[in-house]
This record gives sequence, C-alpha cells and structure tokens, in this order.
Amino acid sequence: MTKAERKLLQQREAKLFLEMHQFRNWFGKKDRLTKIAGQVWSEVYEVLELLDVDADHNLPDNKEAQALIKATMEKEAEEKANQEQMFEDYLETDTNNK
Repeated sequence: MTKAERKLLQQREAKLFLEMHQFRNWFGKKDRLTKIAGQVWSEVYEVLELLDVDADHNLPDNKEAQALIKATMEKEAEEKANQEQMFEDYLETDTNNK
C-alpha cells in the first residue's frame, strides 16, 4: 500500500468520524442516522486496523470532531447539573410545604 493510499484512508476515516459526531450532535445518539453513521465509521476504522494504519488525529476533520465531542460533553454536563439542581430545589420546596 502506498503512502498516498494510506493518507486517503486516514482522511476518509476522519471525515466519517466527524460526520458521526455531527449526527450525534444534531439528532442525538439514539437516532437511526447516528447509528448508521457510527456503523459506517466503525467499518472504515476496522479496515485501518486490519491494514495496521493508525488514524491521523491531526487531520482537520479529526480536530473538528474532537472539538465537537468536547462541546457536547460540556453541554451534557451542564444539563445534568441543571437537572440535579432542579430536583434539589423541588425536594426543598416539597419539604418546606409540609
């Protein structure tokens, strides 16, 4: 396999990795399209592994995907904290009404 072919596979993997995380961000992780995108990315990633080619995490699509993952994790953590605070407020209000 030539260096150009390896690079092409790495670029394809990065593109599909980004697409999978964009779908997760847009539609949610349980959506059918997100699951399909995950399966497609996984198949390309497995080809890379079989050919003993590492994913190139310095490619622009991989960097964009990592930024998206970070933003999604921060958003989910904030939403969880807000839900916990709402629950605590509810319990406090319920206790005060007795």
